[in-house]
Amino acid sequence: MKYYIFLVSLLLSCPGFSLAAGSTATVGPSGDYPSIASAVARQDIGDGMDESERDIIIIQNGAYAENSAMATFVDVAGENYITIMPETVGGVSITPAALLFRWQHSEFAKIQGINVNGGAGLGVFLFNNNFALDSCNVLNTSAFGVQFGGDALKSVGAAGHSHLIANCKFNYNGNNVDGGHHGILIQNTAAASWAQKIVVDNCELSGNGEDGIQTAGALDNSHADEDHIAAYVEIKNCRINDNGENGVDLKASRYVRVHHNEINGNTAAAIVIHSPENTGEPGNTGSFKNAIYNNRITGNLSRGIQTGDGDYTRLSNNLIFNNVIIGNASGGIWAAGGKRVGGDKVFNNTVVSTRGDGTTSSWMGGWGIPYEETTLDNQVIGNIVYNNANPGFKNICTFTKINNLLDNDGQNWAYNYYTDAPCFIMPDKDDYHLSPDSDVRKLIYSGQILTPGQVTDYKTLMGDDLPISENGATVDFDDRIRLFFPGAYSYEGEDHASPAAPANLHIAD
Repeated sequence: MKYYIFLVSLLLSCPGFSLAAGSTATVGPSGDYPSIASAVARQDIGDGMDESERDIIIIQNGAYAENSAMATFVDVAGENYITIMPETVGGVSITPAALLFRWQHSEFAKIQGINVNGGAGLGVFLFNNNFALDSCNVLNTSAFGVQFGGDALKSVGAAGHSHLIANCKFNYNGNNVDGGHHGILIQNTAAASWAQKIVVDNCELSGNGEDGIQTAGALDNSHADEDHIAAYVEIKNCRINDNGENGVDLKASRYVRVHHNEINGNTAAAIVIHSPENTGEPGNTGSFKNAIYNNRITGNLSRGIQTGDGDYTRLSNNLIFNNVIIGNASGGIWAAGGKRVGGDKVFNNTVVSTRGDGTTSSWMGGWGIPYEETTLDNQVIGNIVYNNANPGFKNICTFTKINNLLDNDGQNWAYNYYTDAPCFIMPDKDDYHLSPDSDVRKLIYSGQILTPGQVTDYKTLMGDDLPISENGATVDFDDRIRLFFPGAYSYEGEDHASPAAPANLHIAD
């Protein structure tokens, strides 16, 4: 896709290069215009119909204080094919007087390489499609880092679709734990297919007042339908640490993939699959058909993964697999009581050393996988659950299939491992691969977890590369923990103390 390509700065630096079409304007003390706002307002900027007519606004390098022209609010509507960028990536730092951008009803805009420090955030983007934010750092603002959507009624499509947010940092924004002070907020999308997904890739979201990333549909059940949801979002290869509430909060969200992220030290849960807020009608479907996999989740001050949060949830049908969940405070993978969570598939996770207080409370007791009060069929299969404050599993209702426990109310309890030491290679060095002689290898599940129709359905909604089959995950048993973060996990045959980082990851320090 065109908006995935970020070659403008390279081309502009090449001797003899000139734009065949479109306009270029510079802003700054000696530029063509004194501010971004005045450059965008130029009559021949932003009326492009295709990539060949893209306009470029170049900000002269420098630090621009709150009282400067560059820090003034930029209100944009109906402007297409614009790139706003500094002379050099990271060469511009702006402390805006308030919010820097409000951008509406536009397509194919790029904001690249700009740092925002202070103010009320980078921007609110309403009813736009095909936006790209690349290599932007948004720090220390008074509210959220960036928001897609945000109209009061959360109208259909307010967040737009097909955005790429890559290589950015949204850190230490806001201080209100329940005030929407997220690093990234994505509200109701306009997506109708997987091809229109919103991607958050290779970003850092740490120390924000509430959540690192929140995807949110309608506030109440008056809009709890397919048109008022955050859907077709992918969050991958990110560091999401030490936020004031959750790392990732999927609120009234569907068909969202959260994978290959490092999610550590958040005050509440690492990942929450949430219902819409303030709901109570039985017809509300909440969040469902999300895939949470291959994440490294450690040291969060509450749950690792929570499904069924909110006032009302049903028909969740989420896939939770191949995650490594270490040393969280209350529960490893928890389905809350009274939330009617149904149809979840929880398989091939490694849940170890959940702390808790050792009581019978599924909220604080330190169980590995507590599933309680659910009312539809959930399957918990092929998980390693070991060394938690309480036994591996806690199950209250009769509709959850949790394995390797004693038979209870006719349930099927085979094919989880929790009774003996799994024989990890070197857990003191964060290596949770299984040794060759581990008994866990004898319990690899070979039965059917998903039907062929379910596999097709999930892949249609979330992409053909979703790593699932009828038997569960399509990665090797050990590869569940082969996460792409330097120092996170070592590989068999390598120096366990200093594992090599794969070449395809480039998160900046």
